[in-house]
Amino acid sequence: MSKSKENPKVSIIVPIYNVEKYLDRCMSTLVNQTLIDIEIIMVDDGSPDNCPQMCDEWAKKDSRIKVIHKKNEGLGFARNAGLDVAIGEYVAFVDSDDFTEKDAYKCLYETAKKRDADVVYAGYHWQNTEGKESVFFVLDKEWNGREIVRFLGDMMFDDNPPEKNICMSMWNAIYRRDILEKNNVRFQSEREILSEDIVFHTQFLPLCKKIVCVPKAFYHYCYNGESLTHTDFKVAKIEASQKLYETLSDLIEKYKLLELRSSVSLLFENYVRGITLKGILLSSMSLKDKYKYCNKVYNYSGWNKVFAPLKNKKIPKKEAFGVFLIKHKAFLLNYLFFIFWYKILGKSKFDNI
Repeated sequence: MSKSKENPKVSIIVPIYNVEKYLDRCMSTLVNQTLIDIEIIMVDDGSPDNCPQMCDEWAKKDSRIKVIHKKNEGLGFARNAGLDVAIGEYVAFVDSDDFTEKDAYKCLYETAKKRDADVVYAGYHWQNTEGKESVFFVLDKEWNGREIVRFLGDMMFDDNPPEKNICMSMWNAIYRRDILEKNNVRFQSEREILSEDIVFHTQFLPLCKKIVCVPKAFYHYCYNGESLTHTDFKVAKIEASQKLYETLSDLIEKYKLLELRSSVSLLFENYVRGITLKGILLSSMSLKDKYKYCNKVYNYSGWNKVFAPLKNKKIPKKEAFGVFLIKHKAFLLNYLFFIFWYKILGKSKFDNI
């Protein structure tokens, strides 16, 4: 496949680490896109398997493919390495253990051009380990000007059913690259901050004039325990979640998005309850260590600031329950309820409490 003399319409950035059994599936869907004028940037993040060689082999097959080999620094910095060499009018991000429909970028790009959008989102298919798929975030809507702030707030926290929630992940959209470059918008390391995607969106979306969602689902998100973003619970996530809250708080002050204070607080409480505390309490740690690390969460010095925007505000029951557990440092109740909810009832990610 020969390159266009002009810059490609879309640069697709693919971070790669330890995914040799999925990589060919992903790349086959990208090189066969109906939008021909693209570039595909494969970022080998120091992968220890055969992925580095596979990247080089793919580059030999298609001149639209660029390959970056770098030391392992994680997903966020791998995406940054791709952004640093991207030349497309828009950029997209694909996880290398996922895949997408062949007409995805043609639809997204044509929509962006027709409607002069800075971002175009689409829905996605969530595929579990048994291969069963559910479809999420299929919306036909447009946001302009200050409406984008409400969109961002809903991305941070929305009590709608999961299939209607605005997705905060990066892989089901294209983004106007010159906005990223002019404002030096880049990813932080997921090793230091929880949910680098929402931080990216909080930096980027307030700079946009128009965003569009198309009522189609192209991306296939395939859950597997070996990907860049799925790891066992690590104690460092406690500090990473706190850094997320503090970073988002600083950004909404910087951009004067003060109406998002409660959204940031609810996002943080949701992550603490559903990721940090859940990870601790369902881990293989001793009960003594579970008590120790839960108390480290309960004793975070910023909780008063977190709870302030929620005072006298009606919030969903599960968030109110989380606030109660944290305020009262109710370790035993927290522990017994989570064991009942997740292990006895077997509730899933989308039944999160």
